[in-house]
Amino acid sequence: MTMKKLNETAQMLLVMLFQMPYASAADLKGWPLAKRARVDANLKSLVENDFVGYETLGWMRDAQRRYFLKDRGVAWVNCQIPKPAGWSLSHEDRETIRSYGPALECIYHVAPQIWNPDWIPVTEYLVESDERPDGWFNHYAAGDEEPQSDLRPIALADSFTWLRRGPLHALVGMEQGPDLRPFWVPLIWHGTHAPTNSLPEKLYQLFGALTTESGGENEPAYPPGVVNVCQDPLAAARADRETPSGIPRLTITYGARAGEKLRFGITNAEPMRRAAFPCGFGRVLGANLGIISEHWPDSAQK
Repeated sequence: MTMKKLNETAQMLLVMLFQMPYASAADLKGWPLAKRARVDANLKSLVENDFVGYETLGWMRDAQRRYFLKDRGVAWVNCQIPKPAGWSLSHEDRETIRSYGPALECIYHVAPQIWNPDWIPVTEYLVESDERPDGWFNHYAAGDEEPQSDLRPIALADSFTWLRRGPLHALVGMEQGPDLRPFWVPLIWHGTHAPTNSLPEKLYQLFGALTTESGGENEPAYPPGVVNVCQDPLAAARADRETPSGIPRLTITYGARAGEKLRFGITNAEPMRRAAFPCGFGRVLGANLGIISEHWPDSAQK
């Protein structure tokens, strides 16, 4: 398998592992980017042709193969993506992500499914607040006529990135919001012994430390809310207590579930209320995002 002969699924998997080092096959199958049946065979081929390596690792669940880019895979990414902004291309940074343990395991599992309608009710997308400038909510204030369904398409997760510093730990890129433009949702990890988070009080301040695309003087980039990914109920209780009341939040709790085949997974999800679409101004720049949908727009059908 030469670099020129990589099929589309293999290329998609290399980009995903660039974004998500130490993802498992099950993690990669959770994204709506390729047919699940093609993931295992292509991972095997990439390993055999020295694009990808793996380690058998487990923290909150049974140990399984977790994949990462080897030198040949890194070379392919460098050829395909101009000045890649990821920090998974060096051995040292990849080892940092490997050390995340339970955080990595839970966040990779939940990332592609965070925009679940049971978790983020559609009817509450466009709630207006007096604190925020006009126009931030697709120009619909509370009490306005309900928007038509074509203004509220189903948003699909299509990219992922780890953040190096600050209170936000990762970002999930979403294909489109009500205005048919991409937006990004931040994830925050809460382990049993995690330090206190230092979130700002206002929603529009969450991306303050990131390079973002602004829609104008009074329209800074901002997310629709935050997703708290919690290792156990104690961590979830702390996350709810520490998240400022003015920031919409989805709190997802992991742990052991009943039944021999369900020993690990989501045990509870408190829905995000008052989720706010950023109307095209939620774009985070230079964060290793939008690569897959940009390069392989039809990959979900192949």
